[in-house]
Amino acid sequence: MAMGVTEADCYYLVKFFDSDEDGQLHYPDFMQMILPCSNSKLRAQATQRPNGICGKFDYLTLDVEKELAELILAEVRMHRETEDMKQELESSKGFSTKACFSVFDDCSMSYIY
Repeated sequence: MAMGVTEADCYYLVKFFDSDEDGQLHYPDFMQMILPCSNSKLRAQATQRPNGICGKFDYLTLDVEKELAELILAEVRMHRETEDMKQELESSKGFSTKACFSVFDDCSMSYIY
């Protein structure tokens, strides 16, 4: 695949952002993937603007396609780095998922908010 992205990487992205777990990314899932969580103003502007009609044979401009590809590639890189860190932690002597969770669950509520 292009740029070293594997089929497994693509599967992970779909699975991670697939809100109804049907194996497909629908428009809201796609928006969740491409819009930054830290910028609520941008998210609101992008999701509330009128939708345009896109024909069956319409394409993105090359600059938009390039930026979108780079965004998805960055998402893949972040996933790979996270998986590497998880494996490193899990192989560390004395690591315990329960102990790690209890550090963040400082109110003993059995969940992190």
